[in-house]
Amino acid sequence: YDARLLDVSDANVVDCLRKQAKTRAVKLIKETIANPAVGVTLDHLRGHEGSMSLAELLEGPLMEHAISFGGDKKYIAFAARKRQVISDSTLGKEQEDSFPGLESLASA
Repeated sequence: YDARLLDVSDANVVDCLRKQAKTRAVKLIKETIANPAVGVTLDHLRGHEGSMSLAELLEGPLMEHAISFGGDKKYIAFAARKRQVISDSTLGKEQEDSFPGLESLASA
């Protein structure tokens, strides 16, 4: 994507970006929890180790993916990806289920 062509005033574009980021965030959290090196147990997941123990356990591994956009705050950014071309057999043509613009959320 070319970030200069992205129209962030279009609600559909923003909605697609938000959904992509949410999906990737859920995937990242699942992968982090499943990583044996992190040490998440059923007791952590069920809250038997304390209400904040899981958050404290995941904070370090998740923040390894964070980048700084200036200042002290860090954010986890996910690169926007163009969706695959979908073949529409009823219309006899190919259409893209995507939006133009944006190479990466981190570089925008």
